[in-house]
Amino acid sequence: MQQWMTTWGPVVAALIGGAFTLLGVYLEAPKEGRSRSRSAIPFFSLLFFSISAFAIYQLWEPKDQWDIWSDKIANSIDNCPKQEGSYCVQNALEKQIKNMPPVREPNNTAELFYHDMRAGEALLRIEQIRKSFDKYFGIKSDTFIGSGATVPWVEGAEYKNAQAREYLIPNFPETNKFVWTWRLSPEQVVARGMTVENLIENMAPDESSNREYDISNIKQTLKERMYDPSEQPPVIRFQQFSEKKYQGTMGRPEALRVFAVSLADVYNMKLQHAVRASGFTYDEDNAHQSDTRLFIWIYIPFHNKEVVPATWGNVISKASEWLKNGSPK
Repeated sequence: MQQWMTTWGPVVAALIGGAFTLLGVYLEAPKEGRSRSRSAIPFFSLLFFSISAFAIYQLWEPKDQWDIWSDKIANSIDNCPKQEGSYCVQNALEKQIKNMPPVREPNNTAELFYHDMRAGEALLRIEQIRKSFDKYFGIKSDTFIGSGATVPWVEGAEYKNAQAREYLIPNFPETNKFVWTWRLSPEQVVARGMTVENLIENMAPDESSNREYDISNIKQTLKERMYDPSEQPPVIRFQQFSEKKYQGTMGRPEALRVFAVSLADVYNMKLQHAVRASGFTYDEDNAHQSDTRLFIWIYIPFHNKEVVPATWGNVISKASEWLKNGSPK
């Protein structure tokens, strides 16, 4: 609403003023057989100014500091000489992130969270950034909360019902030595009634995935890693689609980062419950194609900063770097 008032408020006021100006001219012009009252002109002039001032007051609001910051980023993208790929978005973010409006109370956690959410909202109003964030990070303006937690996929779910810690991780290929892949038919998921733990303990990953490390080598230390707050957390990711569409990566090939959730948070859940808790919209009763599979990837990080909590604070501070570095090796 504020954007509408900012854009159209002065226009509406000008139209109102123009209408009364024309009315004043009309009243001033003498007509045959009738004299014109001189008091009509000051009256309509006063009326014009009063209504115009009221319209401006009601319809126009000055831009706040976030609007100004957002406009600078949008202008930087629009004036970018290299209109291709993600360069313009990356370059604009690199230049302008440091110029964000300051946090009013830096030591106030709630204020910091609000500041990051406000910045994220301002960024997603810019079409080019909204498209880039969706394409390269899977961030959608209508579903990404930016609190670091998922909204479970159940009817009527709200952000306050978050069930799992959410992360953004590099879009690794399944052949990465720290990635293991499983694929199950919807019938297998329900019929076996297995938990995530059962899957890892009793079902071998796909032969096409990680061929360098046997998962049995990490089972002994997996639980210790999961519950050690000083370590980067092992994560799990779910997706459902036709096998013929799979291109061997944890996300769409063009994606740079993909969403995953803490393995510890869903480890003891049944698979179908874990999928819902992760925020993914899985439906075992709605397999549109005969080769539809539930793809499951587990990633155990062995390098710092690869598993990043999915918060607006992290997205804002790291998006430029992620776009600049490109696809993971």
